[in-house]
Amino acid sequence: MGEEGVSRDDGRQDNQIRTLACERGLLNRADGSARWSQDSSSVLAAVYGPKSVPGYKEDPEKAKIEVLFKPKTDLPGTPERELEQVIARTVESVIIAALHPRTGISIILQVLQDDGAILACAINAACAALVDAGIAMNGLVAATCVAISPDGRLLLDPLHAEAEGATAVATLAFASTKPLPDKPRPAEPTPIVCSVTSGCMTAEQYFQCVDVGRSSCERVAAFFQLSLERYQRGWQMFAK
Repeated sequence: MGEEGVSRDDGRQDNQIRTLACERGLLNRADGSARWSQDSSSVLAAVYGPKSVPGYKEDPEKAKIEVLFKPKTDLPGTPERELEQVIARTVESVIIAALHPRTGISIILQVLQDDGAILACAINAACAALVDAGIAMNGLVAATCVAISPDGRLLLDPLHAEAEGATAVATLAFASTKPLPDKPRPAEPTPIVCSVTSGCMTAEQYFQCVDVGRSSCERVAAFFQLSLERYQRGWQMFAK
């Protein structure tokens, strides 16, 4: 992963993620909302539903999940449509959609700042907004990004320039090892629920990315868990 002590342009070591921030309940008209930031990358997510949908969209067995991804500038195009499908499949892995048949859950994602790892940032924002909306889930999803530099270093949570100069990039999401408060930690390794790669890498490099990504997502999930607990304590104090 590169020579020990070698730092990146922003001063981080290869295995360091950027500073995380999560704010919830920002949009009054949405059923749930959250802004997830990784320093200079930030996404605002809004959730609407479960709500009634036209008959042709109904699924008699579960809620239909729809995602709209809006870039910071320009109109959404084919790349954004692909990201929407990836994010929808990822959050579907933890939403208990069978509780709300014949309904729809819409997730709107607006990129506020994009300096790398924006897909991971969007997945984390979507999960936070789903929690804020009170959508029933069997766990949380935590996402991260790993770039492989030309000299073979694995750069965690890469900046846009690092990703542009990389030989390959992998965005990975894992089911949280501690889904919700008061639930025990499972003994099995955290499963991958999203894997999106670009560029060229060997199988060995991919599995190295998975190992680094899983460790990173455990840290993201721990931050997520802490933010949930602090939010709950804040509401309890407000209620008193």
